[in-house]
Formats: sequence, structure tokens, C-alpha cells
Amino acid sequence: MVEHRGVVSLVKGVDYVCLTDKDILLATGSPSFDATTFEYWGMLLNGGSLILCTENKLFNGELLKEEIEKRKVTKMWFTSSWFNELSKAILLFFKA
Repeated sequence: MVEHRGVVSLVKGVDYVCLTDKDILLATGSPSFDATTFEYWGMLLNGGSLILCTENKLFNGELLKEEIEKRKVTKMWFTSSWFNELSKAILLFFKA
């Protein structure tokens, strides 16, 4: 069980990330993943916007880029393994 105060202390008045009402966060985690608490409640409790999109867009570099630009995303939260894979894809894209 996750208590309300635990969620609030995760995303309000923290020094590891700045979350504001101007932020637009593209959710990258599965709703069943505990780190998704940061994405969903971080935006809801700080007045920002949360963008949900399909896995197809999240795992396709070109579609992901389009979604980020279209929605004017300012923040994303990645697992390190996914970020590493995405970084490799981006490097290949810019070398082409």
C-alpha cells in the first residue's frame, strides 16, 4: 500500500527535479510500474500536463520524435536501459 504522504513527498518540494504547471510530461512507464507514480502524480500535484501515448509511438524513434514535437513535451522519465537504447537509435539517426 502506498500512502498519500509517500506520493506527495515523492513529487512536491523536491530538489532532484523541478516540476511546474508549465511542464508537459510524456508518460513512458507502464501503469503497473511503481516509478509511474512519479509521472502521473508529479504532473497532477504540480499542475503540469501528462501526455499518454501508445507503445507503438514510444518504441519507434521517429513517431516518438513527432509526438514530443507535437505535444511540446518538456519532460520525460526513462529507465536507464530504455534511455541507452534510445540514445543508440538517435546516434544512428544523426549519422545517416
